[in-house]
Amino acid sequence: MNEPTLHKPVPMQTRVQVPVEWLGPGRESYLGTVAGISSIHMLFYYIVILDCPLETEYGTQTAVSVVGTQLMDESGVYAWRLDA
Repeated sequence: MNEPTLHKPVPMQTRVQVPVEWLGPGRESYLGTVAGISSIHMLFYYIVILDCPLETEYGTQTAVSVVGTQLMDESGVYAWRLDA
């Protein structure tokens, strides 16, 4: 199986924090669970099922797709970034 080359793989069912910039202005970070992969390449995009629904101009969202380099662990650390 392929693995991302620009970040560490994020295991399925991992609890994560989605950063504010992925949710839109005026929002706080959201917690959720990694449920799948939406895109596989040098960077993987992960499907995160949110703990609380997110209201957007498109309606209520219960999941988002976030690039692996931007996912944080529950404490707010970018745990899957490669060491510089």
